[in-house]
Amino acid sequence: MDIRPEWPRKEQYEFWPWAGGVKRFAAALGMPAPRNLWEAAAHGYGAYALYMRDQLPEAAKAINIALRASAGSGWLAQLLYLINGELEARDYARRVERSQFIFEVPRSSPQGDNLVELVEEYARRVEKLLDVPRQPTMFTLLPPDSLAEFSTSPHGYMVPKIPYFKVCLPHGEDEPPPELARGVVHEYLHVAESELSQGKAPRWLTEGLAEWADGELVDDEQVDEWCLLPGETPRFEEIEGIFHSGLSVEDADMEYAYAAALSAVTYLIAKHGIYDVREFIARLKDEPEGRAFREAFGETKRDFERDWQERLRREPGTS
Repeated sequence: MDIRPEWPRKEQYEFWPWAGGVKRFAAALGMPAPRNLWEAAAHGYGAYALYMRDQLPEAAKAINIALRASAGSGWLAQLLYLINGELEARDYARRVERSQFIFEVPRSSPQGDNLVELVEEYARRVEKLLDVPRQPTMFTLLPPDSLAEFSTSPHGYMVPKIPYFKVCLPHGEDEPPPELARGVVHEYLHVAESELSQGKAPRWLTEGLAEWADGELVDDEQVDEWCLLPGETPRFEEIEGIFHSGLSVEDADMEYAYAAALSAVTYLIAKHGIYDVREFIARLKDEPEGRAFREAFGETKRDFERDWQERLRREPGTS
């Protein structure tokens, strides 16, 4: 799962229209509680700004100030849940630094060094697949159940923070390596495509490609794939709408969206090859999706969609 802001990231961050207010309200977190909803909102956005800088204790404090003065702040409660999970992981972590990578590995884990090696190995496979140089990334292994109430994906999540991309992966003491490997491939692929497209790739592509890569790059014959049911012929707009609906979506609908995205990307790669898919992703940095699709694949997105749907009608249940 890619937790991605709707506004620009990294270098563009300072150009938010409310950046001045964020700085004023978030810089001195000891200020009195907000007097009205506008000040509460400023604290909320300040908390998000701090979270995107990985300043977790300060972000948690800003959220608590905002929550005391505002109602209907569900997204703040969800963000606080994430922050607490990441803080818990950090409190019990051993920090390991390798070239461009930072790892927060549980100190209690007897296989800590092996976990670092596993993450590095599968990250290298993603880099080779998309021909992407290593990106500054922090990998945090979260305590068991940290994602249970929030995540729509069992793999974990990726956040394009300002000092580095951050990949958070659920991990228990008995976590089988293939499951952790799938999480690394899935979420680090989000890092790679986010860098290639500057965060502009559609969700049907990013989630579908990540699911496809799980099956291609993980050394596990038991990888479970999402499958469409006979008679289902999704549309790209439908898939995109489900992914962007977040926590309000039923589990069955989210499973349908993952299955549809995987099916579309699998057929796209079978028809055009992974090299052209990479070109499509890179073009999205500077071109609208329709033009990038046409230039990369030599056909319109709509023509491909019709072709894919026709294949699903001919061969029900295929990916």
